[in-house]
Amino acid sequence: MKTDGITIDEMELSLTAFLCLKRAGYRTLGSLMRATRRDIMEIPQLTRRNLEEICGCMDRYGVGFSRLKAG
Repeated sequence: MKTDGITIDEMELSLTAFLCLKRAGYRTLGSLMRATRRDIMEIPQLTRRNLEEICGCMDRYGVGFSRLKAG
């Protein structure tokens, strides 16, 4: 599966989760996969409930967050 081809618009997220990710610069499923859970939780106004929603969406695609900080 080409995850960079799947946009966050296609992931059926709530408006709050979508807008938080978009403002933070996440545009594709691939970009989310390169982030850690901690990276996502540091996004302003993103709640734990939003994080769980994003994780659930990623699970539906069979992917998850990076366990290691890229760099």
